[in-house]
Amino acid sequence: MSKPAVVQTCQREAVLTKKDVPGKEYLAGLFSGFMSVAVTYPMTKFNYRQILDRTSFKDTLLKMYSEGHSLLFRGILPPLLHKSIQMTIMFGTYSQVHRNLEKLIPNQRYNQILSSVIAASVESSIMPFERVQTVLIYSNYNKNYKNMFDAFVKIQKKHGTKELYRGYTVIWIRNSSSNLCFFFLRDKFHEITVNYNNLPLLEFIGGAFCGTTMSMVFYPIKVLKTAIHKEVGTSISYTRTLMEVYREKIYFRGWMMNGFKSLVSWGVSLQSYEFALRLLSNIK
Repeated sequence: MSKPAVVQTCQREAVLTKKDVPGKEYLAGLFSGFMSVAVTYPMTKFNYRQILDRTSFKDTLLKMYSEGHSLLFRGILPPLLHKSIQMTIMFGTYSQVHRNLEKLIPNQRYNQILSSVIAASVESSIMPFERVQTVLIYSNYNKNYKNMFDAFVKIQKKHGTKELYRGYTVIWIRNSSSNLCFFFLRDKFHEITVNYNNLPLLEFIGGAFCGTTMSMVFYPIKVLKTAIHKEVGTSISYTRTLMEVYREKIYFRGWMMNGFKSLVSWGVSLQSYEFALRLLSNIK
């Protein structure tokens, strides 16, 4: 990435947030995450079901339809909290760390890599929400756990805190690589569209392009993570799970639905983030 592209994006965010109040970037990220899940949760659940149940698009649709609308939003609270906090950390921590490291690490590429990894490491600490989300979505556990709080209490009581962080390594790798990919693409997009700032449609397109590219490239990691998270209380083996995914050839199952969901989700995310930054910048 060219140095001007990264500097340009950071300066743009600094102006929008008045730089002396970095908390606005965290608030904008919070709003972004909330809107993203609120709009796309049914698609997220559909995508997870394809992976968990090993079913086709048609079979998944019929099964979810047969369960009724009352279960359509079952499990939305964990991803709503997780995504809201995750986006708060992702945008806020990345921007703040990037600015703080500018004097220490003048090379913008290295700065971007380190900022992305630091933000990803903080994000990974809240993975229990993502862990419980998978358990609540998986139909095999519909009668075992009533809701998010019930799942947290039962898993913690029976298996300990370690079970809530099952698959942490995979989550950290995904977060680090995804953050780096997203911010690289976002900055390149800002560089290309520098003369068309603050256009909502372009912000949606930029988020959709960045998020979809990132999600599609790293989709097999999501499949591996989901396969690990569907188990509760069993011994964990990354090698065994990886071979199981390979043997059943499910590493791209749900790929198309995930792509469409990511297009909408990340388009809404970036558009909401930019909107919130502009709104907050007007607060005296």
